[in-house]
Amino acid sequence: MRHSPGEAPVPAFASEQFHAITSAKPQCVWNALTATGFPLDYLHGMTVESDWRPGAGVTMVLTDQWRLTGEVLAAEQPHRLSYTLNDPPGAPAVYVPWDLRGVDDGTIIRLHVDEPWPLADGADDLETAWLPILSGLVRHLERGSFPRPAW
Repeated sequence: MRHSPGEAPVPAFASEQFHAITSAKPQCVWNALTATGFPLDYLHGMTVESDWRPGAGVTMVLTDQWRLTGEVLAAEQPHRLSYTLNDPPGAPAVYVPWDLRGVDDGTIIRLHVDEPWPLADGADDLETAWLPILSGLVRHLERGSFPRPAW
């Protein structure tokens, strides 16, 4: 990447988009994405805390061993949820937008992840990290057992 003397380099991003379809309706998918206060199997057992309003904090914790923090950027129920995650704290943010589109037989889920380099070594790293989350979400939705969010 070239830049002029005195100009800060723009960080490169690894970017990947994933798609899935589920028989669950958009509101059910939304409820799954915004569930808080208990371990979520599709997030590898992490517990999420947020009120899911733009500007609110997002915290994902795995049994006090691993903690991700970020900020809600957009929350347009039940169609769009976007947030950042910082790992480690102070590192450039990973952008995580989810788009949901209802269709006759369920919902098309689009997950787009932008991760700044050098955190990501490319699309393969993003696929390894995020594709199991999307697949786990779809499996969870197909089982149909998600409590409504507390907020």
